[in-house]
Amino acid sequence: MKQSKQNQGLCWLCSHSVKNIYRRKVVSLDSLTSEHFKITDSTYGLTLPLFKCQKCGFLQTEDFEPTAFYRLMVDEEYEETRAARLNQEALLIKRIIKLTDKKKLLDVGAGSGILIEAAKNLGFTAKGIEPSEWLSQIAKSKNLDVFQGTLSTFRDSTDETYDIITIVDVIEHVHNPLELIDGAKQLLNKDGLLLIVTPNRQSLVARLLAEKWWHYRVAHIGYFSKDNLEQAGEKCGLKVISSFSPAWYFPVTYILKRLAAYIYFDLNNQMPNFIRTYLIKLNLFDSVGIFFKSKK
Repeated sequence: MKQSKQNQGLCWLCSHSVKNIYRRKVVSLDSLTSEHFKITDSTYGLTLPLFKCQKCGFLQTEDFEPTAFYRLMVDEEYEETRAARLNQEALLIKRIIKLTDKKKLLDVGAGSGILIEAAKNLGFTAKGIEPSEWLSQIAKSKNLDVFQGTLSTFRDSTDETYDIITIVDVIEHVHNPLELIDGAKQLLNKDGLLLIVTPNRQSLVARLLAEKWWHYRVAHIGYFSKDNLEQAGEKCGLKVISSFSPAWYFPVTYILKRLAAYIYFDLNNQMPNFIRTYLIKLNLFDSVGIFFKSKK
């Protein structure tokens, strides 16, 4: 496929000039469908054309607004792994508990409300925001309070504020990361916490796998390092409280399907039935989580 012409835009984080990076596995904007934006998409290495900031090193795609794709997105495999995801979200909530005893939480990019469910199980009052009509309806069917829309449309509909706001595996999907962070900050109570989790482009695993890294995918349109993310928060008037590398839980079958993309062998068919429901806790240290607090 032909590469895009040099992007005439600027870095989404620092407004410096960006330069096109040649990649072999690239799709064009006009070929996108909502299938490309599934949470469980496993076409690893395939992206839109990427551009690197010549100052801060941030990677980003061409400028476009992906919300319409997320609104129509359906992802049944995501719901099939709900039990595993509930465990991993509970780990994040327990980290929050170590930092604050306040418990009014908003989850941005809530999916079908799994983090909200984990938070409620641990005594929080929690609601969320999710652009996918399908996912938000599943959340509502489980009596979880999820607003269908974006952070921007949610802010227009409420005057509530929150003790904790979580943005977990979301910021890499938006073309306006500073606007997202600032919008969340505006909804924080005094001394409130903002947690952002995203893939870490400068992690050892990312550098070893290079173009084959599983976080290189079409739906990811911005790629952060730990430094990028800290600088973005500080630019929005936040200070770093702590950082960590989150662990995730996955069913064995989910991991095997993803491994097949690398070793070209259907391990899933070789797995005994009694093992298929096992959950594995995995931390490859290629994601970063940062807690922020307002500087005021």
